[in-house]
Amino acid sequence: MRQTFEHPDPPAHELGTDKPGRVFASVGARRAAMESTDFHELAEEDFLKGLAAHLKREVTEHRIGALVLVAPPRALATLRRSLKPSVHKIVLHEVERDYVHMPMYEIEQHLTKHLAGDKKRS
Repeated sequence: MRQTFEHPDPPAHELGTDKPGRVFASVGARRAAMESTDFHELAEEDFLKGLAAHLKREVTEHRIGALVLVAPPRALATLRRSLKPSVHKIVLHEVERDYVHMPMYEIEQHLTKHLAGDKKRS
């Protein structure tokens, strides 16, 4: 079974419009700007946490028994932290690649080559 999950990437103005906050120093009247919230990063984290929860359900209900994770490096790192041990157990391969803008047939070609290369090294 093959499943793909896409994270919608709306423009920043649709995610949030807050200006960076200001904080007062503990001594004196100085103020400093706080770092602005990266709404794209927060949305991506929420998406990946939801994906991890979905994978846990699939494993718990015995719908999947083996898993190959493919995602850009930063997203894969976030996903790893969110996965439950039961899901980690069934991960056969992790591919740190960004195939976001490729059509599915090209992704399949790349993965076939990548996974064949992993088998030769084993």
